[in-house]
Amino acid sequence: MLQETVSRFAQSNVLPKVREMDEAESMDEGVIEGLFENGLMGIEIPEEFGGAGMGFGAAIVAIEELAKVDPSVSVLCDVHVRLLIPLLLPQHSATLPGVEGRSIFRKGKNRNLTWW
Repeated sequence: MLQETVSRFAQSNVLPKVREMDEAESMDEGVIEGLFENGLMGIEIPEEFGGAGMGFGAAIVAIEELAKVDPSVSVLCDVHVRLLIPLLLPQHSATLPGVEGRSIFRKGKNRNLTWW
């Protein structure tokens, strides 16, 4: 089910933007927003903190499906899930309720490690 959901998202939301993003050398804000709205950027964040509460295997499935359409979007999601979230989650575990899978990476700025 996850595989089909991510594949549908990638085909309908990422694929139409691939050429434009490559030519502009930037990520489309709508694609990034879609990653958050579909829970992909918080796939391993525990549910009590607003994430999807899935495990490593689910994250790999999502990353693979995104990579089939655009490796850059896949890397963006993977770096967020694999590198940023594990660094920040322990520091903010007491203040994370309601994070809804969003982090400082969401806007690409460090705002004193606040979540929004």
